[in-house]
Amino acid sequence: PLRLVVTAGDDGLKAAQQWTELIRTLDLEFGVQLTIVAEDGEARRLLASREAEAAVLDPVSYIAHGPGLSVVAIIARNGKPYVRFSLIVPRASIYHRMIDLRYPRVAFRGLTADSARTYAFAWARSEGAFESGSSEEMALDSYDSVLRAVALGEADAGFVPSDLLADQAGSVLIERVRELGASPAVPFALLVMYDDLSPPRKRLIESLAVQLLQSGKSDFIALPDAELPLVLAAMAEALHAAPR
Repeated sequence: PLRLVVTAGDDGLKAAQQWTELIRTLDLEFGVQLTIVAEDGEARRLLASREAEAAVLDPVSYIAHGPGLSVVAIIARNGKPYVRFSLIVPRASIYHRMIDLRYPRVAFRGLTADSARTYAFAWARSEGAFESGSSEEMALDSYDSVLRAVALGEADAGFVPSDLLADQAGSVLIERVRELGASPAVPFALLVMYDDLSPPRKRLIESLAVQLLQSGKSDFIALPDAELPLVLAAMAEALHAAPR
């Protein structure tokens, strides 16, 4: 069987159910051994030990891995392969420009080493925010929790996907926040495999991505486009330039 590891983060049970159901509905000529892990670090360990041949990783983790992995597909969020992260503040706050956020309490979703935190912070710092760092970093369980924390003044700023603001336009919480800026669009997650797999094993992984597309799952997965290498290179540059 194809050995696939998926990083689920805070959505462990939901991700396990989603991937199990997706694979079950496909008319595959091969089996898939699916492993769900909480963090990208564990997924990368399984890749390194060759206990897994392919993985779904956050782009930041893919960049941190370095050479040796190929992108097979982009995993989408709400039907979109790319996502922007908006930096939001309470509407009634004194923060009106990125540079006003010098030492704030910042809320973000999930783990500390993924796009929702690491890349979003790097982008915001490149725009002048967090000159003195942050007084507190609040890792919350969902983007809705980040929105709520900022709207209620429990955090001075927070990062949420830009489409969340559009999807909830007119809600009470949205009316209580302001967007200071939005990052460039970056991939939500990546399906990757080792470059040195045998051609037959590579074809299995590529076949999984193609069959997901052909089964009508284009809202969940997209094949890499010409922009992806440029986007990942820009992400890597932003991460490298960010203060340590």
